[in-house]
Amino acid sequence: MLTLPQILKEGYEKTPGAVAISCGSIQLDYARLFRDVERIAARLFGLGVGPRDVAAVDIDKPVSHWLITLALMRVGAVSVSLTNNCQAELETLPSVSAIVTGPQGRDQIMPHIRRIAIGPDWLQHPVEETGAIPGVAEAQMTAGRICFTSGTSGRPKAVLLDAGILENRLSGTAKRSRIDARSVLWCGLGPDTAYGFTATLAVWLAGGTIVLARGGSGSFAEFSATKVNLLLASPAAMQPLIGDASMADLPPLDATTIIAGGRLTVALRDEIRRRVCQRVCVAYGSSEAGGITLGDATHLDGHPGHVGQAFSDVQVEIVDDAGKVLPIGSKGLVRVRTNSTATGYMTDAGETRRCFQDGWFLSGDIAQMTQDSTIIILGRPANVLNLGGVKIPADDIEEKIRDLGDVDDVCAILLPPEHADHRLGIVVVAGQARRQTLGERIRAKLPTVPGFQLFMMDSLPRGSMGKINREVLAQSVAEDIGASRSRRGTTLIGRF
Repeated sequence: MLTLPQILKEGYEKTPGAVAISCGSIQLDYARLFRDVERIAARLFGLGVGPRDVAAVDIDKPVSHWLITLALMRVGAVSVSLTNNCQAELETLPSVSAIVTGPQGRDQIMPHIRRIAIGPDWLQHPVEETGAIPGVAEAQMTAGRICFTSGTSGRPKAVLLDAGILENRLSGTAKRSRIDARSVLWCGLGPDTAYGFTATLAVWLAGGTIVLARGGSGSFAEFSATKVNLLLASPAAMQPLIGDASMADLPPLDATTIIAGGRLTVALRDEIRRRVCQRVCVAYGSSEAGGITLGDATHLDGHPGHVGQAFSDVQVEIVDDAGKVLPIGSKGLVRVRTNSTATGYMTDAGETRRCFQDGWFLSGDIAQMTQDSTIIILGRPANVLNLGGVKIPADDIEEKIRDLGDVDDVCAILLPPEHADHRLGIVVVAGQARRQTLGERIRAKLPTVPGFQLFMMDSLPRGSMGKINREVLAQSVAEDIGASRSRRGTTLIGRF
């Protein structure tokens, strides 16, 4: 039986000496990890954190973050991992009773919420158990997880994965994500994401190893040394790893890469195959409904939106705006039903009514289904830019600009109405030397696109799943345009 509060117990009992966490010089076997989590759980419980409490984790160090998260699960609490958008996240969760932080926690964020600061004795030299921990059966009933989803809007919506939902998701995640006891997983999705959280737990349930690394300089050599054989990341998280792999004098990994949280282009797939590993898959799912498909990325040559067929226990329908099921091959909205779909958003009744209907979740994606039940994702209405009646998918613009090979990152946005003649904004991340002719090259690549303004930034705001927060970016650019001095490093290259 799956026991959420003791997610590490089977590995601890069967293979106590096997490596559970690898993070640079830190190697924790199952026996050490199990003992540390039990002791930290006792410490938290002694401080008043227990079943049904909602506790936020605001710790940057990945090993410490996971130890605290597992300990919260062990005492039957509901945990949530904070990100750089923590102010907005906490504002949506009035039920948070404590924030567990490191020694240098962000005390200025919601100062009225109780802080529990961990110290070296918690993790390096854990104290002996000072009090009883809730029984496993009690903790099993109340343990849970809160994840945030914002898509491209930047406004977090809280999704509660209670014990029942987590149990249902985890029972199928290992098989769906090709996880077993031999798995050595690098997860480029943060623990704050639903897929990153459940995939990591699934590896520990199977008795495998988690490699914690940022994915930047030196990571590929670490992955080669630790024999990473499964990578799970967004397209954005793969870019620095590809760059690092191209600098390393090492052969590709004998591994599988699963891309989630964003559109996998053929160009990126081919770069992964050249630099990182040969086997590449694309996953489609959501925080609200869990995993929906896992497709072979070789089929992207047939259609760039190919994500494969739905899992056998997942129902997917393509419907019109009124909820009527459309014929095979028709373009429409995706709705999905699983045994692990959330019941709604915790503090957003309006969005709950719109997206959750009669057990179905409406993802907001536009798609079509082929005769053999393959799902083809075509985009999202929110990503379609209306330029004076001309509607253009932002994804199409961005993909064509990436094909130029001169940009490191790009996002197409809609500028405020006062920019009537050039409402299309294209924001790129690129080196100084490439700025001279970039505008003209983009115009040549996009001859039918209305006039646009080209902006340069050092980086684009992305969420944990790697999606660009378009509304946040558009607002930032608009504010910088109207300011006497750029506050966010926005540079106007010109109008084209």
